[in-house]
Amino acid sequence: MTLVSIAFGLMSGFVAWILTEFFAKPFRRGLDLVMEVRTKAIIFANVSARFRSQSADGTGPFLSTDATKEELDRLRSAEEGYRELGAKLQAFAKTEPLATWVMLRIFRLKVSEAGVALLALSNTLGVYGQERRNSTARLEAALRMHSSS
Repeated sequence: MTLVSIAFGLMSGFVAWILTEFFAKPFRRGLDLVMEVRTKAIIFANVSARFRSQSADGTGPFLSTDATKEELDRLRSAEEGYRELGAKLQAFAKTEPLATWVMLRIFRLKVSEAGVALLALSNTLGVYGQERRNSTARLEAALRMHSSS
């Protein structure tokens, strides 16, 4: 074994480590986040709201729904989950620009927009109306999800 082959082996190992650590891991973390968002969206797709908007534009007046305590607890859980996932997606988009760029170019996943949409959805989920539908549509478009309805 020559010194050149040892040096080449060490250099190859170092390059592989760099690629894994700074590209593959962040990319995989981003895909895992997207999968988690899609899973939560399916789980909470039929969550009840606290109020129902009477106007077509969703601005009010609002009527209370007949949601049970269990349904309201589930709503609260959905709001908190969406808020947390939205924050995680936005943080990922800001701190992992290369992985975010690859996800956009290859899979057309708009990670930052999905984070904003999740935060909006967490704020509009409690009211049946246009704003809730718009937030859901923005999330579905950003992550290329297809509505089940």
